[in-house]
Amino acid sequence: MREFATKLGCRVVEQPNGKIVRLRFPYKQWKRNPVTEVLRHYGVWGLGCANKALPDRPFSREFWVGLLSGLIDTDGCVRLRTNAKGTRHATVEIGTISSRLAEQVADALLRLGVTSTVRRRSPRDAVSEVAGRTVVSRHDLYVVEVSRATAVVKLAELLELRISYKATRLAEVAEVVRHVQPATSEMHGYDESVALDRIVGIEDAGEVPAYCVRVEPSHLFVANGLVTGNCLRNVRNFDEAAIPDEVADRVAARLADPGQVARSRQFPFRFLSAYRSARSSRWDAALERALDASLANVPSLPGRTLILIDRSASMWMCDRRSAVTFADQAAVFGCALAMRAEKPTVVVFGWDSREVEVPRDGALLPFVESLDMFSATNTAAAVRRHYRRHDRVVLLTDEQSATADASAGLPRRVPLYVWNVAGYRYGGTPSGLGNRHTFGGLTDAAFRMIPLLEAGRVARWPF
Repeated sequence: MREFATKLGCRVVEQPNGKIVRLRFPYKQWKRNPVTEVLRHYGVWGLGCANKALPDRPFSREFWVGLLSGLIDTDGCVRLRTNAKGTRHATVEIGTISSRLAEQVADALLRLGVTSTVRRRSPRDAVSEVAGRTVVSRHDLYVVEVSRATAVVKLAELLELRISYKATRLAEVAEVVRHVQPATSEMHGYDESVALDRIVGIEDAGEVPAYCVRVEPSHLFVANGLVTGNCLRNVRNFDEAAIPDEVADRVAARLADPGQVARSRQFPFRFLSAYRSARSSRWDAALERALDASLANVPSLPGRTLILIDRSASMWMCDRRSAVTFADQAAVFGCALAMRAEKPTVVVFGWDSREVEVPRDGALLPFVESLDMFSATNTAAAVRRHYRRHDRVVLLTDEQSATADASAGLPRRVPLYVWNVAGYRYGGTPSGLGNRHTFGGLTDAAFRMIPLLEAGRVARWPF
């Protein structure tokens, strides 16, 4: 930092405070400080620790090596441990409370040929003591860990650590595990989830249009009509790249291909997310067909089915693995179930409730977009108001309600199926006995439980 500030013409003022040294970079009065200007230029000025991230710009290999060296110097550690069998294992770790920065560091390591894993630790698992006082973080800790022996050796050859004891320690642990050979086979590389195949031949295809598709934090591409992974997440990027209509048609055909949809194992609400991000209407038909194909596991329910979809304020939250709200997930699955049911009654509710008519002409995604948002939740009132001797009741909710048992106004002979989309530990409806069933989380495959449970009650096969 001293060297950096000196190059920019700033003075350096050091203020020791125990083991911590604060550095200030004062500049000329009434002049903009070039250090802060650089930070503003790269979009990292004024961010809190949890929002730290690298600027989305191309950098050189030297930059990434310097960055990783600096992170390990400051927020990293080098460990060597011995297991019960006497085998020694080396790990290099970088800790941060920014999930985005952790992903970027893991991607930067992969660019340099070093594999790693990102582990999340809750604040309760990261309790420490400072001056005899217990300190508990308010944020999750994300640890980027390099643990494969060959990866540790490669990392030690790349890095240029300035903290002398860490540099010495890294060289020592790399020497300890240097004898380990890479674990490879005919079908797999370092990671068993990545299948490899032999290259049969390479031919010059000449000049063909190629379109860069940004996939955070890495980059994938579409070339000569061949679409690599993540195309569902990148319809917006296709539009920004202004790809020609003929290429867009091939991408849309791939999106809507039932075989591709089945192999991708995408949940139906993923297509709603792609629908919202698209800037052009040319993707609408393909996404609708893809959604239809993703509903293969949703059963066709006979008789009369009451489907209640929670649209209260608490449902407008997301879990850590998705940007789609619980309300959207419940709406897509509830409407999909209605499209496959013989005689459905669909109700959206919060403190109030109303019936809605789900279209059966393939316009499901815009319909979900139009559904209302309600305030507080009164599930029991919605069940009592709209139950009219239905054969079954399906409730999609987070089970947060101002009233108690949602099944209080429901005859015991009528099955009630509750999908708790948020996965809270405590439910608002008794379950596990008789006709009362609650499922934690939401998957399309879980809907097959309805016909299986009902077949078991009347001793039909399969039971």
